[in-house]
Amino acid sequence: ATPYNREGIDEVVILDITATIEKRKALADTIQAVAREIFLPLCVGGGIRGEEHAEAAIDAGADKVGI
Repeated sequence: ATPYNREGIDEVVILDITATIEKRKALADTIQAVAREIFLPLCVGGGIRGEEHAEAAIDAGADKVGI
């Protein structure tokens, strides 16, 4: 198990704070890599500007998105 699991962390949040102002989407490669390694709910935010972006983040492995 990852240190997060061992320490009792109940959720991981990835928040790309510059994605929106830089007009980028959420980082699918990063989401996929993190989702493969952890067994916790994964929330992603930043760069989510609509349903299409939210679906892409979910498809990449996020359990939920923050808008």
